[in-house]
Amino acid sequence: MGRGLSPVWHPRFRARVVAACIAVCIGAAPAFALAACDAAPMEGRALHPLDKSDVGEPFDANFLLADADFEDAAFLPGDSVQAFFEKPPYGAPSFLASYVEKGRRAADLVADASLRHRVSGLWLLARLQRDGALIAARRYPSEAKDTEFVFSYGCSGRLLCDAHFGGLSVQLDALAGDMRRSFADVRGAGVSVNGFAVGERTATLDNVFVTSANLATAALYALEPVVHGNNGGQEQTWRIYRLYAAHTGYSPMGREPAP
Repeated sequence: MGRGLSPVWHPRFRARVVAACIAVCIGAAPAFALAACDAAPMEGRALHPLDKSDVGEPFDANFLLADADFEDAAFLPGDSVQAFFEKPPYGAPSFLASYVEKGRRAADLVADASLRHRVSGLWLLARLQRDGALIAARRYPSEAKDTEFVFSYGCSGRLLCDAHFGGLSVQLDALAGDMRRSFADVRGAGVSVNGFAVGERTATLDNVFVTSANLATAALYALEPVVHGNNGGQEQTWRIYRLYAAHTGYSPMGREPAP
């Protein structure tokens, strides 16, 4: 699964996308349809070798992120994110260091989404790299959708992308909002709608059984129930997150011992 689950299949997007796809296929596409009906999935861009490197500790599928780290929105303000874009672990600056959307730096878009929804800005950065290889990219990608629809919100494979969901700010806000809602759902109901709960053994879509050690882990699996993948999956996000944590001097909390 190259890009993880396409968020377009969340209920709030599904009906709109299906209707638009039908319109495209019969030649009556609305203005926001950006591509013709095509069943081929959207592919992620190649990751940097450092993204798959050893991060100094083994991956634990049952513990992705401490709850406090999930909610740590204060660590990376806009200027710190800008410094990260200018000097990422890959050497050359990312094109995001000079990216501006409606007068706002990409760094501020990340920091604002993190603060608005009280989720980890470092995890958002890891997703930007995992889903679109944007942080390692020195130039704006040749296909605009790799940036403007980086998390596939408003898209269904190559079927179409709804322009209403275009833009890095919209994509970041959608992901950060979904992270917060997923965390709140698991905390409030005790279990997600797809069966992830703290201490419960649950199968992911790639047939790995995980027992979430905490709310953050259950929430992340509820949002994307995939452990492994090509460029996707929680293990790859975790590896990039740990790479970025080391690069920025952040010290993620360890797994709390069972009571």
